[in-house]
Parts: sequence; structure tokens; C-alpha cells
Amino acid sequence: MEHDALTAGVSPGGLIDYHQILLLICYMLRHVGQPMVQEHITSIIYENGLANFFEVNAAIGDLMERGHITSFQDTDTGDIMLCVTESGRKVASTLESDLPLSVRERAVTAAVQLLARRNIERQNQVDIVTRENGVAVTCHVSDGKQDLMTLTLLVGDRMQAEAVREHFLSDPTRVYQGVLALQTGDMDSFTDLLRRDGPSF
Repeated sequence: MEHDALTAGVSPGGLIDYHQILLLICYMLRHVGQPMVQEHITSIIYENGLANFFEVNAAIGDLMERGHITSFQDTDTGDIMLCVTESGRKVASTLESDLPLSVRERAVTAAVQLLARRNIERQNQVDIVTRENGVAVTCHVSDGKQDLMTLTLLVGDRMQAEAVREHFLSDPTRVYQGVLALQTGDMDSFTDLLRRDGPSF
């Protein structure tokens, strides 16, 4: 039963060695270069099949006790944030070769994508309001200081509204460029935007 608990949710090639899980958390925090929400670290590792959910949470606690990571509360969101200490950086730098390359790449890629998405969501707001005749979705494109564009769409239901929100937040800049191209009659630029693959978060 202990072996089953250790490997539950772990994909082939994932980590079943507890010390590797400790190392992966330090490695991921070192390479993203900024604090991360504790729940996001757990979900990234578990949802990508890299390690068992309970083992990741236990590893975070152990790393904090050993002084390899520290925590603080984000005053704006209330989230518990984790960051790697100097000793944690040294551990990750010295022993990173003990982790499979595929595990390292998957973890860091997923973390970078999540952080990019959170940054987009902080800078570009989407308001969803239910009205008598439908659901209004208002998308704000911002440069971090002021709105560059505000666009309101009226859709049929909440599901459509959430779809608009997700699509907008996947690439707000592209939406802004597309509207600007249409409004200025720059159809060449608009066509290029339609052909361009967007980011995947």
C-alpha cells in the first residue's frame, strides 16, 4: 500500500524518489526566478504527472523546515508564496543532473506558462455581468498603467462568456492589434494576425 500511495498519479518517467521531488521543487523555483503560489507548485507537478500530490506537499514542508525555501503571504491576493533560499539554489545547482531532463523541462515550462498567464490576468481585466438580455463580457487591454482598449460583447450565456474570457486572456495583445487593424483598415496586418498561431497556456 505504501508503494501505491507513493506512485498514485505519477506518469511513466515521473518521480517516485522522495529526494528527487525535493530537488525538483528547488530546481523549479530557482529557474523561474520569482516566488510562486504554493498551490500552483503542487498542481504543476501533480497535474503533469511528475510526482504524487501528497509527496509534493510533504516535500514543501520538509524544504521549509530545512531552510531551502521560505514562505510569505501576498498582501494583495492573500496567497501563500514560496521562494527558494540561497541554500536551496545551491542544492538545485549542484544536483540538478540527478533529475531526468524531461522532468526538468516539463516542470519549468509549465511554471513559466502559468506565471505568464497570471501576469496577463493582472494587467488585463475581464468583467462578466449577467443582464436581462444576456451576459456582458467587458475586456480591458492595459499596458499596466492605463487601459488601451475596452471592448464589451453581449453573449447568450455564461458558458459563452467564459469562452470569450479564456480566448481573450490567451493573447490580449493580439486582440488589441486585430481590432486596431480593422478600425484602421489595415487588412494585411489583420490577415497576418489570423494566420499566426497564438500562445498556449
